[in-house]
Amino acid sequence: MPNPSNIQTQAIRHQNLVRQLFADSKLNAYAVLDGASNPALLDHLYDGERPDFACLYRGELEPDIAECAPYLVRLEANTAFLNWLTSNCWGNKMGK
Repeated sequence: MPNPSNIQTQAIRHQNLVRQLFADSKLNAYAVLDGASNPALLDHLYDGERPDFACLYRGELEPDIAECAPYLVRLEANTAFLNWLTSNCWGNKMGK
């Protein structure tokens, strides 16, 4: 059973991170994400709202290489992708 204190601490960290990422509405926030560290990344990039992103490998890629490639992703406030990223991936060596 999850510890309520840990859940609350994680929620506060999530809120603080999102606040810092979007503190200046004139600036864009980006993340470099490593597909090799999170096989679910492509599913989240291509699912639903589809954030703006670019693969950092050039040219046409085989599917297995595309799954492991690094991606530059534009982050937007109040999106399912940002929530997934900050809640499940941030701090887990998946991105910078």
